[in-house]
Amino acid sequence: MDYRLELISDSVFEDLINTICQKILGTGVVVFSAGKDGGRDGRYEGIAQNYPSINDRWDGKFIIQAKHVTSPIASCSDSDFEKIVEKEIVKIKKLKLNNEIDNYLLFTNRKYSAIKGEALRNKIIQETGIKNAVIVGKESINNQYLNSNKDIVRQYKLDLNHLEFSFSDEEIKEIILVFKNQLPKINEEIKSKVNNLKYDYSHIEKDKKNEKNNLSDNYYKQEILNRSLMILE
Repeated sequence: MDYRLELISDSVFEDLINTICQKILGTGVVVFSAGKDGGRDGRYEGIAQNYPSINDRWDGKFIIQAKHVTSPIASCSDSDFEKIVEKEIVKIKKLKLNNEIDNYLLFTNRKYSAIKGEALRNKIIQETGIKNAVIVGKESINNQYLNSNKDIVRQYKLDLNHLEFSFSDEEIKEIILVFKNQLPKINEEIKSKVNNLKYDYSHIEKDKKNEKNNLSDNYYKQEILNRSLMILE
């Protein structure tokens, strides 16, 4: 389900992410006020409550960062997001130097691109030397954290603008391209089906034909049927 996170403000998105982190890390999540955050929208220290899973919980010092965008088709593979990550790496290095970070959680309402997303995640770890890093895209926010926590959905009134099914411009483009590639293979079959319909003169039951032509049963009997019989006589 798509909760249309692009429609909320940056500050509400930050609050939403910190609320989610209170669920997955613990109630000890500290929320930072708006302004120069030094690469931090939230902070947590200790053992995660159930992140990344109940059987494999990260521990140490967590830094939470939220990056919101108003475009519904924005992706983690976009060049501007890569620039955002590069700026974050500079901030993370400073936090690491001050022994303020072990784990970094970056939440964004962008569409998560597995190849590019993983490359950026690895870049964060390699260039900063922290233990763990993750980039959480809108699919995981919607499906993994919001669908299973309807209280958060209600709290932020996200159900007012949600879409049951949502297709981005890129996804529609992919569908069109797949159909285009398949068209030559099924072209003859389509022509055959069209010809079958074009020359299909199979009999249609009178009641169905009358229904399609919006003819009442009385009109058919009194006007069409009677007049036809008179001509035949």
